[in-house]
Parts: sequence; structure tokens; C-alpha cells
Amino acid sequence: MSSEAQVQAGQPEVESKEFTPLSSLLSKVNMKKPDETLSLEDAITNESDSGRLMFALNRLIEEIGATGQKIDRLDKQLIDLAISNIDKKISAQVRTIMHHSEFKSLEASWRGLQFAVNRTDFENIDVEIINCPKEKLMEDFEDVGENILESGLYKQLYDQAYNTPGADPVSFVVANYELDRTARSMDLLEKSSKVCAASHCPLITSVGSSFFGVKALDDLTNKSDIDAIFDQNEYVKWQSFRKTEDSKYVGLTMNRFMLRLPYDTENAPAKSFNFEEFDPEQENIDANDYLWGNPAFAFMANVNRSFAKNGWAVNIRGPKAGGMVENLPVHLFKSAGSTQKRLPTEMQIFEDKEYKLSLNGLIPLSPYRNRDYAVFFGAHSAQAPGKNADAKLAANLPYLFLVSRLSHYLKVIQRQEIGSSKDKLQLEEELNKWINELVTRAANPSEEQKAKYPLRDASVKVEDNPDAPGYYQVTMTVRPHFQIEGVNIDLSLVSRMESK
Repeated sequence: MSSEAQVQAGQPEVESKEFTPLSSLLSKVNMKKPDETLSLEDAITNESDSGRLMFALNRLIEEIGATGQKIDRLDKQLIDLAISNIDKKISAQVRTIMHHSEFKSLEASWRGLQFAVNRTDFENIDVEIINCPKEKLMEDFEDVGENILESGLYKQLYDQAYNTPGADPVSFVVANYELDRTARSMDLLEKSSKVCAASHCPLITSVGSSFFGVKALDDLTNKSDIDAIFDQNEYVKWQSFRKTEDSKYVGLTMNRFMLRLPYDTENAPAKSFNFEEFDPEQENIDANDYLWGNPAFAFMANVNRSFAKNGWAVNIRGPKAGGMVENLPVHLFKSAGSTQKRLPTEMQIFEDKEYKLSLNGLIPLSPYRNRDYAVFFGAHSAQAPGKNADAKLAANLPYLFLVSRLSHYLKVIQRQEIGSSKDKLQLEEELNKWINELVTRAANPSEEQKAKYPLRDASVKVEDNPDAPGYYQVTMTVRPHFQIEGVNIDLSLVSRMESK
């Protein structure tokens, strides 16, 4: 009989109610069924907490009904199935967002910075963050032409830090860039290196697959002759840059590392719902779907660790001398019925390739097989090393970090002595007293002693400057513990200071 049937006179009117699982459920708790004409937006913005709850319950039951099953009652199994289907739909949407190139770049930037910051002891270390995209820095250098003194980077590193009394000189710069082999990238490196050389402040950044002309960095595994790559015409500008004096102030890392495990319900669960970042039905996982971090951040963490421990950024290479990057994510996944493992870096770098890449001006991050760590075995700057031992040592970043820091100290000491009545012998005595606090003359110093006292020998000579009346010439000669081909090397830093 129709629910709209006429009622005979004298009889009470009876309202016929349609039974639904939701109405049955709400009747038990004395709650009113929500307005089904409400839109999702209205429910979220205008309804009370209870109204939003009712709206969500109604949608949940609609989802259950969409399966075509006859619903006599709401049990846990039905609800779990509906929630699982909703999670799958949300996962697909969130997966699309998270794997978009712009989103991944943003997440990798912040997680990479977090990686370095979490591994830094801030007792004597400051980290300054500057929002300067690669394109913006390129445009700034292009705007000033050859006059790099007007560039923003020069003003930041030299004017406001190195050349300002009371300011703290910047020890090194980490640029979250991935450079290629184009002329613009080489121009950026050349001009940045000039600014960094003036400020005695090395620049650490990275190169990616486009630098090698391959789609993915793992494609380098099949390249047997690394030297032949750099003999191609595309590297003419790169080779020219490597021959410049200031290129030793640039360190180019390579081989990105995994920043986090992919989200799943077992090893890396999301907090709010069962999120599967990789489609469970996907057999072959694309390496590009992982979240990779700039290896410059890993290098930064190692430099900071060395400085925090020893006061000098010299222990930054080798598995036992500060080059290890520990506790990296290792992804295990099922494929073809067996458990597979994804390396914590983009590619496996064999020992001979690591050596060749280092000789060609790069700093590879090499993973250990069946381990959760990787190692920077070398720390060569971008500069092509010369034939003599002095030039080879000067092209190493541990030496450069040492010399740059000494230059910063010397700059501060010289500034403090401006206007003093001390003669050159008194200044020489004070400078020698200072520099010898960094020297150990132990016959066989331990690694800890070498890190704390990075010099085997040192001396400072203050003389009149014949080319600049009113100024002294200060020559600082240091002998670090580093040896090149078994030979101890003495290196000199020459500067000038006012004599009156």
C-alpha cells in the first residue's frame, strides 16, 4: 500500500517510515538522520561536530551499499571493508599528489635540510637558511655581468659576513641544487666560485643524471669508461672551469640518498589512514617514485660532525675518518614472490668508478652492499689537480676547510690589531703563539690528535710590505698532517695588515 494512502475519517493519522540501516542505528541512540541534500562542503563548514559525524556515517553506509550487497545489519566486517575501500581511494589520490615533481621537490628540500639539522650539534655551529632558488641566483649573476661585487651572493658572504667587524664568517655554503652540464650551470659555478674564494668559504652542491646526459643515474652502471664521458664536447666548459684557480672552492657531490621509506601499513604507517604509497598491485617499482635527497645535505652533516667533535672540518672522508653516512632507509618489498631490497642510494658505485669520478672533480656517495650506510671515500674539489704535490693537496676539501678557517681567524686577529702601537716583531710573536696552539709535534699522533691539532708544524712571518707603504706583509706557513704521495707539504697564506 502506498505511504500516501488516504485515511478514513475518524481514524488517527499514521506516518509510515522507511527502514534504513542508518535510521535503525540512529534510533538506538536517539539521534536525527542528517539532511541528505547537504553537500560535502556544507557539511564540513556549516554543520556541528555531531552533524558532521552523521554526514560521515551516511556516506559510509552509502559506500557499503554501493557494493550491491543486501544490508540487513551493520557488522564489523562490512564496516572494515568499506573503510578499506575508502583508504584505497584516498591512497590513489594522495599518491598522485606526492609523486608530482613539484611536491616531491618541496618535500625533498625540507626533509634533506631536516636530515642535516638533526645530525648537527649546535653547541658551536649556526645554520642560516636562505631561500634562493637556482634560477634566481643565475638571474642575479646575469644581471650584474662580470661585476660580481654587486651580486647578492657576494654581499651575503663577503660584505655582510667576512668583511664586517663583529660578524661571523661563513664556513661553507650548501646549495640545494642539482646542476647539469649546460653553459648556464657552468657560468653559475664559475661566478659562485669567485665569490666563495674571496670569502674563503667553500660551496657544496651536487650534480644529477642530466650532468652525465643519462635519464637516470643508475644508467652510469653500464658506462665502463668514465674518462671517455668527460672527453665529449658537452664537457668543454666543465673542463675549462676545472682549470680555474677558484674552482677549488667548489665541491660537487653525487648519488642521491633515500630520505624516508615509502609509506605503508607495516614499516612506515601514516597516522590518519592506511596509506599505501606504492600500489600493492604494482610489480616493478620505479626508482623515481622514491624520495631522494641531495647528497650535499649528507656531506653537510659530516662536515658539521667533524667541526663539533674537533673544532675543524677535516675528518670528512673514508669509513673510519668521518666520511660515513649512517642509518639510511633500506626498502624491502615483494616482487615475483620473493623479498627484494632497494639500495639507500640511487646507484651502486663500484670502487674503480668512484676513483674515476673523484679524479674528474666529483664527490660520490658510495653505498655498502647489504648495509644501511654509505660513505664519501673522497672529498676532492672540482679543481683539476696539478702535477706537483702542493697543487694536489690544494684541490682537497679537507685542506681547503682548514686553510679557509685559518684565514678567517687571521682576518679577525688582524682587524683587532688595527691602530695598535705594536711593532712587527710583537705582532709576529703573538701570531706565532696563536698558530702554535693548533700544532702537535708528536711523532705518531692519533686520529683524534690530528683532528684537534690539524697542523704538524706552522709559523708566521711579519715583514714590511715594499709594494704597499703603511702595511705589513703577513706570511703564514703551515704543514698539515695530510700527505700527498707520502710527502709532507708546506703551504703558505699571504695577507697584509696595517702597520699603524
